[in-house]
Amino acid sequence: MLTRLVEKVTEYSLSKAIPQLMKMLRDPGETVHRPRILTLLCLVVTDIRKHLDAIISLGHQDLLLSFKDDVLGAFIAGMKRADSSEASLEGIKIITQMDGVLTDSELVYVVNQVDELLYMEPEDSEITK
Repeated sequence: MLTRLVEKVTEYSLSKAIPQLMKMLRDPGETVHRPRILTLLCLVVTDIRKHLDAIISLGHQDLLLSFKDDVLGAFIAGMKRADSSEASLEGIKIITQMDGVLTDSELVYVVNQVDELLYMEPEDSEITK
């Protein structure tokens, strides 16, 4: 029973929640809500990480990987804004801790983006504003 529940929640998270949150992030009318949307996305990704073994055993890894680029891109864009950097950096951390989700080249890209943020001049960064 519990396994079936995890399967349904996982399937819903992957097939409905992530696309809806990504749609809201792209909506220009939702700009003011982007920090909260990224926080929700971070929560969904956290839940997925907790159940990653179940996702793989249920055969949903292809569905998970199909959203990976969009989610990672949203977190990378969000980390450069003061109002969403905390949730975005947490999301990046969670994704990078998931075994087999990011390729080596994607991990290098993430490290370069975070490194760039760390060495950005304060006047060029929205985080310090």
